[in-house]
Amino acid sequence: MTTTRSMPHDVVVQKYACAQRSKLASVFKDLTKCIHCINVRASSPHCRFNGFRAFDLGSKQTTFLSKPSIKPLYPQVFNRPITKEDIELKKRACAETLLPILLRESEHCSRPNLIRHSRQLKTRILCDVCKTSLFALSWLCPTCGQDFCNECACNMNTNPNFQKATCPSKASHLHSLDNLCPVTRFEEQELVETIESMKHDLDNKLPNSSWNPPISVPELVPEVPRYKQGMLKISDFLHEWSKGLPLVITDLMIQGSWDPQYFIDHFGWMPVTVVNCETGDTKQSTVTKFFSLFLHPEDRTGPWAGIWKLKDWPPQRDFKTEFPEVFEAFSKCIPFADVTALNGALNLAAHLPMNGVSPDVGPKMYNSNGSDVDDPYGSTRLHKDMTDALNLMVWAAQFPDGKPGYALWHLFPPEATGIIQQFLCVDEGFPEAGDLINGQCVYLNTGLLERLHQKRGVRPHVVYQYPGQAVFIPAGWAHQVYFFPCVKYFTHGHCSQVGNKSDAIKIACDFISLQNLAETSRVSSELREHRLTSQWGEDILALYDTLYHAYRSFPTVLGTILHTSNGQDLCEISPEVSTMAVDLYPPGASAMEVDNPPSTSQEVSAMGIDNSPLPHASHTPPGRLRRLQLRHLNQKQKRMDAILEERAANPGKDFICPLCPGDSYFNRGRAEFIAITPPGYTGIQKLRRDFASQGQFLMNASCTNSCHILTVSHVRHPVFISRQLECRRIVPKNPLQFCYQRISA
Repeated sequence: MTTTRSMPHDVVVQKYACAQRSKLASVFKDLTKCIHCINVRASSPHCRFNGFRAFDLGSKQTTFLSKPSIKPLYPQVFNRPITKEDIELKKRACAETLLPILLRESEHCSRPNLIRHSRQLKTRILCDVCKTSLFALSWLCPTCGQDFCNECACNMNTNPNFQKATCPSKASHLHSLDNLCPVTRFEEQELVETIESMKHDLDNKLPNSSWNPPISVPELVPEVPRYKQGMLKISDFLHEWSKGLPLVITDLMIQGSWDPQYFIDHFGWMPVTVVNCETGDTKQSTVTKFFSLFLHPEDRTGPWAGIWKLKDWPPQRDFKTEFPEVFEAFSKCIPFADVTALNGALNLAAHLPMNGVSPDVGPKMYNSNGSDVDDPYGSTRLHKDMTDALNLMVWAAQFPDGKPGYALWHLFPPEATGIIQQFLCVDEGFPEAGDLINGQCVYLNTGLLERLHQKRGVRPHVVYQYPGQAVFIPAGWAHQVYFFPCVKYFTHGHCSQVGNKSDAIKIACDFISLQNLAETSRVSSELREHRLTSQWGEDILALYDTLYHAYRSFPTVLGTILHTSNGQDLCEISPEVSTMAVDLYPPGASAMEVDNPPSTSQEVSAMGIDNSPLPHASHTPPGRLRRLQLRHLNQKQKRMDAILEERAANPGKDFICPLCPGDSYFNRGRAEFIAITPPGYTGIQKLRRDFASQGQFLMNASCTNSCHILTVSHVRHPVFISRQLECRRIVPKNPLQFCYQRISA
């Protein structure tokens, strides 16, 4: 028998990996290894049984101990003050999705031999078969330590050809529901309290509900509405978004110049993996080489022939960490930040623990070459996302005649994806195994789109996206990047497919809105079925974990609201703060534009940017804002005093400027690189930003003849400093490295 118990004196806990037999206690040396220790080397720290499996010396049985869970630290600061109405509506939305699952989990906990496992924050626990994130109703093999979701565990008894039937630890041991142990990651009291709270939330129907379930989409979907930035209030947007249809926001002003040259100058040294859109082949390159194809299309020959893309960039690191300037500009111009921002007050993904692993919801960059012909491939194959998505174009190359470049989108609703699947398999002879859309296996070229309309009556809708425009795609809407020069067949319809008529740079992010939770949950189940047949990918969103953390964080956030408002309702203090209430009438027709094909009369900037600073409205109370300002000034003064004290102790060394020459005195104790520019040099601000982005910016000084002197330490990429900035490095006898920037004024 396998049980879970607290730590008594007569129980020995496994303290090393199963493969490290020499270090294990004698009682564990004859026990089976976990699946991870069988497949990887002994030094791996991810043993399934390490610190979890134990041996009861009294009963001579294996048992499992529940580790103490890490207390999640939920965020308290959002893009605006959150209100009680916001929380109540989000609690209701989460409860409608989670309560049926938690009720089944309560029954699951009454099974014999239950194992209580701690909820992991630092790692995602996945089903070893379908790679679905394990939230509730999970099972464990006590022999090999494999985890299974409830669906996969139940299929072991009904499917005789189950691919994971044989336990890797024992060849004679077959996995079945009878020899698996039920697992829960909920504390008993926590589960009971959460269920009661959710029942209470659903019993209390809220008047003036700010969100509606997605309505059914008619056969002929109207034109995708286009709104200029600032024309819609957040309540108007939520009214439109609750219909489950896409929309476009235009005239977004993006600070900065995010063209290919910017990324070449700042990240040219960075290695990247690019994909050939026609063949799917990948190639290792650099940012400089890839983005130079945008500036010099004539170089797309030989090994660089065809259409290449750089997607999901950066692939590993956080976008904010890798591209802080781009992230700041994106955050300032993003429309309806309450819903779309990472810290949006109405974004359910904004409540994830700060000390845990967050799902990869972006933002990410998508960079792709354009096409001038009826390309049968495209840059992204037909697929659909689990969550709502926002796609913002920040740059597009101009056509040779000077017209601005654009991306071409075709949109299909969720109910059309099944028809498309049947059309491809039955009418076009594509293989029936697997999901062609979720598997990203096909492009719908011009001929396929034409026959799809003739045989199945499905016609996509067309959207033209220019720089400075954002396309909102609801969850479950299939989309692909497709190069389609002729649009005479497609003036109505719905599915999402995208095509760049020119080289383009776009930024995309995902968000979880209340309005499309049902569709997000449905697509999550679809992707699980696809993973079973394709053995590709894993559940990186962890939808139910995300919703559960959001629900558990609401009491803490509500307590902060009550404390801030001194016992008063925040809505009573500022009725304008709450933006959840949706108008009963749709937005005025004057705010809507018809999405017309591009014409020569359209005046669209190829950059879609504005270098002027944007007004930023602060929602911080005046008193707190003043205290923060005083604290900042006080800390700044302390830093200045510390610098002055350090200079007094070490007055610095003489330095002869190589450009004048002139004398200069400064403390260069920690400096690794020094850049010097002549008097009147106009690029000093850019050079200062470059230094700050590559290391720890120390000081800005000058010699006796006003030559600018910049110093930097802790340089991450010396090659960038010395080559990309066109600097000449001089290494003197001491460890200090001098880098002279010789540019005429």
